[in-house]
Amino acid sequence: MNEDLPMGQDRKYPRYTVNAPATLLSEGQESDGVVLDVSMGGAGVECGRLFENDQFVQLQIEGRNPLAGRIIRKFNNGIAIEFGEENKIDEKALEELEKFRQVRDGGIG
Repeated sequence: MNEDLPMGQDRKYPRYTVNAPATLLSEGQESDGVVLDVSMGGAGVECGRLFENDQFVQLQIEGRNPLAGRIIRKFNNGIAIEFGEENKIDEKALEELEKFRQVRDGGIG
């Protein structure tokens, strides 16, 4: 069970903390953000722009292909995005994002 979530809200996929710069595109407008965490099925993104639940967005994580999804939840200064079935992130991409975070944070050389 994932201890970060209230009881009964287990995650479908494991989440990885990345803190990677990203750009969000929705309704013809771009917004800068930071991907806080990512899984095969979605991402938590901190951003300054106000979005609405069920709004469709395209998430561009630096160095990765864009991912389409919809906003399933808003939280303080951010949003939770659920990727469409065709945009699931594979395990190799998650490992690359984790390596990016480690290098950026000085964890590996």
